[in-house]
Amino acid sequence: MSEPPPSPSSDWATQAIDSLESIITAIKAKTSDPLVKLAHTVVYALAGVGLVFATLLLFTMAAVHFWSGHWHVWVLYVGLGGMFFLGGLFLRTFRAPRRS
Repeated sequence: MSEPPPSPSSDWATQAIDSLESIITAIKAKTSDPLVKLAHTVVYALAGVGLVFATLLLFTMAAVHFWSGHWHVWVLYVGLGGMFFLGGLFLRTFRAPRRS
């Protein structure tokens, strides 16, 4: 014997739920997924900037400690000041022009 065909009411409910699920999945893929990816990118970028800043700070502190005993201290200050000045000039090239 063959099984009776499914009732139309149960088939309709399954189709409605499947349709609703596919719509919600499509909306999520177009809205919240890119925002989550953007949030991850921002967090990792900020963490990277923090690590670079900490590394440069520790390098500068180590340089001051190491060279202060070998040369006159003013030579060290002039050298570090020159490096920071050149770094500032380099970063200035990335700034946006002023609006009149």
